[in-house]
Amino acid sequence: MRLIAKKESIYDHKTPLFVFGVFEGAPLPAEIKRIDSSLNGLISEKLKIFDAELDKAVFITSPKKSFLAVGLGKKAEFDLEKLRKASASALKHAREANYREFSTNLHEIKVKGRNLKDTTIAVSEGFLLASYNFTKFKTVDKDKVKSVAKAVFLSKNASQVQRYIDEAVVICESTNFARDLVNEPPCSLVPAKLAQIAAKVARENKLRIRVFGKEELKKMGMNALLAVGQGSANEPKLIVIEANPNAKERIALVGKGITFDSGGLNLKPTRWISEMKQDMAGAASVLAVVSAVKKLNIKKHVIGVIPTAENSVGSNSYRPDDIIKSFSGKNIEIINTDAEGRLILADALAYAETLKPDKIIDIATLTGASIVVLGYFGSCVCGNDPSLIKQLIDAGNYCYERVWELPMWEEHREMMKSDIADVRNVGKGKGFEAGVITGAAFLENFVEKRHWAHIDIGATAFKDEETHYFTKGGTGVGVRLLINFLMRKK
Repeated sequence: MRLIAKKESIYDHKTPLFVFGVFEGAPLPAEIKRIDSSLNGLISEKLKIFDAELDKAVFITSPKKSFLAVGLGKKAEFDLEKLRKASASALKHAREANYREFSTNLHEIKVKGRNLKDTTIAVSEGFLLASYNFTKFKTVDKDKVKSVAKAVFLSKNASQVQRYIDEAVVICESTNFARDLVNEPPCSLVPAKLAQIAAKVARENKLRIRVFGKEELKKMGMNALLAVGQGSANEPKLIVIEANPNAKERIALVGKGITFDSGGLNLKPTRWISEMKQDMAGAASVLAVVSAVKKLNIKKHVIGVIPTAENSVGSNSYRPDDIIKSFSGKNIEIINTDAEGRLILADALAYAETLKPDKIIDIATLTGASIVVLGYFGSCVCGNDPSLIKQLIDAGNYCYERVWELPMWEEHREMMKSDIADVRNVGKGKGFEAGVITGAAFLENFVEKRHWAHIDIGATAFKDEETHYFTKGGTGVGVRLLINFLMRKK
């Protein structure tokens, strides 16, 4: 879908469909009143029975032009996210009505405390994220999938608006790229394939990349990563991809890349093994973010560290009661083979520390417990740097990929201490207590010298049903959050 800005008035612009917003109980916007007058009050007459609630819309047709009025809800409650959702609603209504293009002034709507750049990016995100479809494996009726080809933003500041659109396009294309990766079936997206995709991203964006295979991982002592992958015929990999290696500020992003999680010998029940292709969503987000760094002119050295493996059942699977010496030198007691994500992250985090970044952020579908904490409405964050965590919270609030901080107390750290090794991969007790926090407390053992934050996207990486600008499947969560974080000044 193409988004372009034009310096034309609403009244004079020719378009098959014009999209505008309406607040509950509010008069028509001034620019629409003029058109309404030329149509003898047709628009205002149609809107008399339109309640303008968010997500609702009404088509208005005339001999001159067709219109789509989208509800914005109550003006006093309006914010960027409601604008984003209203834009997604407009896109979907236009698409279902078989419009291939439309024009709009939704980006000109005033949002308290926000500027034209903010509103333009929000509208662009609503359009582009809602237009996403994963149809790669469809062979029947694929040509019947509806789509909108173009949206025109009308503005007297068209050149400025176009710059904001172009930024939003990079962000949304990166998000949708991550969604593609998460939606790939595990039979095709194995660790080696993910490494190939990363290499292609590096070539296309002139990034530095190195992929470590099984023999190199053995020499490095990446035993936790190797252990998780040893039950599978698909060997694990460690992908390190970098943008702007000469920049002063250095940030490492570590993404969990379990391409399929069976649970290992602690096999998941049927209900929970389905959709476990999503267990590499953290890796997908990191790869997508690094791919966007140079396009967005982010002047930071961003290092993506992606440990990737397939947690399968086999004759050589690692076992409960095993003790594994990690890359850091610390020994890990295995309590449950389905707590594998933290094992591959342990090696990756310790490796990231050797690169001496200023900050380390890991992102992972680490726990189902995150659903219990926040539902499906936000991601949990823990870490050792309150300032870094606040920056992530602020970035998440802006783009509505919200994160909420959970504490890590000494009691949580005590739960992760092993009686026979240095650390255990599941907390003491019944195994479910404070699951998000104990997962973070485990990871903390492998980040000893750097500012660090851990984002648990176990609740937000995948949707079971369509909502607003999300289709079913991968959400690409973390991409907009981390890009927004990287683009902010200190």
